[in-house]
Amino acid sequence: MTTKARSSWKNSLIYHAITKNVDARFHFIREMIQSKEMYLEYCNTCENVTDIFTKPLGKIKFELFREVLDVEINPSPLRGNLKIMENGLVK
Repeated sequence: MTTKARSSWKNSLIYHAITKNVDARFHFIREMIQSKEMYLEYCNTCENVTDIFTKPLGKIKFELFREVLDVEINPSPLRGNLKIMENGLVK
């Protein structure tokens, strides 16, 4: 990307709309860290449990992270007496 293209992209309203919220969140986090209400800690990608929500994982890693999050498996299927009425509503 040329300097001219980058400059016009940065000055566009689309860029501003996208980065406006990022800037606000960055400043909020920075202020929280400065006031010692929050701290950041490095987390190795092998130990990052939040990957379970954002990435496709292998079975072993998925089961490990699920256990760390204390998520239980409910093997019983959903049960109930749902009836679909003629008008398409569920009773």
